[in-house]
Amino acid sequence: MRQDVASVRLVRIVQTGMNSRRRQFRLEEAVIQIGAVIADRALVTR
Repeated sequence: MRQDVASVRLVRIVQTGMNSRRRQFRLEEAVIQIGAVIADRALVTR
């Protein structure tokens, strides 16, 4: 369940990034979010 929520969140971030005029900023934001999700999953699996 948790994984699905994270995936949906990432998809939304990517979509908003595509629509955004400042793509570079959105891309960096998405990378930060992905890192947070990976860290979150690492904590959950522990």
